[in-house]
Amino acid sequence: MSNYNKDQYGNNIINWELVGKSQVAAQITERLAIFGGWLVRVETLLNNEHNFNYVMTFVPDINHEWDINEDFSIKDTKFHYTK
Repeated sequence: MSNYNKDQYGNNIINWELVGKSQVAAQITERLAIFGGWLVRVETLLNNEHNFNYVMTFVPDINHEWDINEDFSIKDTKFHYTK
């Protein structure tokens, strides 16, 4: 699946894949496959319809094995901390 489509003028448009939504926090989490892993962004609606906050991070996953349909917990990660 390509991460790009064309708009009516022939320009590339990036297609982010939906990871999850939260109605309570008014958040949308999306990902984009890039070389070496994923760009993950979280969009949060703030006080009104036109005020958004974005956070973006890189998640390393060379083979793009992250399946968003699987359950995930912190103990599934390679690195976790104990006190």
